[in-house]
Amino acid sequence: MNNNPAKKLIRIRNTPSAIAADNLLYVQEVGCLPAELASETQQRQIDSYLVFFVLKGQGYLKYDGIEYRVSEGRGVFIDCHTEHSFRCDPDDPWEVLWLHFNGNSAPYYYRLFQKKGFCIFLPQNIKDFVSVIYETIANNAHKTNDTEIINSKLITDILTMILSNPGIHGPSDDYSYQMKSVKEYIDSHFTESINLDELSEAFYINKYYLTREFKKEYGETIFQHIINRRIEYAKNLLSSTDKTIEEISLLSGFNDQSYFSRQFKKMVGVSSLNYRKEHKKCLV
Repeated sequence: MNNNPAKKLIRIRNTPSAIAADNLLYVQEVGCLPAELASETQQRQIDSYLVFFVLKGQGYLKYDGIEYRVSEGRGVFIDCHTEHSFRCDPDDPWEVLWLHFNGNSAPYYYRLFQKKGFCIFLPQNIKDFVSVIYETIANNAHKTNDTEIINSKLITDILTMILSNPGIHGPSDDYSYQMKSVKEYIDSHFTESINLDELSEAFYINKYYLTREFKKEYGETIFQHIINRRIEYAKNLLSSTDKTIEEISLLSGFNDQSYFSRQFKKMVGVSSLNYRKEHKKCLV
């Protein structure tokens, strides 16, 4: 999918005329970042709007306290007045095209986009989108008397493609992937101590967002999922081993046997001892 692959860093800054600033959408900066030069970028709050597109690889956008994975073929549209930062995936660094722009009508376009619910979009026609970005780069690399008018037209074209795009306007697939990764980690470590802060740090996801999206994806909270996995594991040990209730409690991830007993009866409907009597398998 790598259209017009970047061979070197392209970064063109632009200061609009007073007329353009008052009347047009104008370019502040446009460019292309090759994967070889990708790194972490921290930006606080700046007077700008940003559209960027991932040509290949993947990286992460932290926006308004929430971190998003952005992979090849996806674009981002954000209001840079909100604190944000970027970092590339060290194992699969991204190559990106970007456009910083502004203008009196820019907030209006952004509000329209916000109604879609997310800051990530999937262009319907990737080649057209990339082509307009490169046309914008060329237009600002060789300025004429018409550069600012053409810039306004090109920015409008980009925003029109984004807003009229019937494709995905949200991180559902990427964040389903993230939630799947979190779930797989829990399923492999549920007998160990797991807390929300550690998961948030390990997967670079805001813990409040993580809590909400996990429940949305799987219909139960992270805490409920951990307890469910532990109880299912305990049921298997009760029916297939001669280990004591205390041993099974510890092996299942419960440090407190009385707490284990309460949770077991609450979820299974019978005590762990009665469950063992009813389901104990014949051991040879």
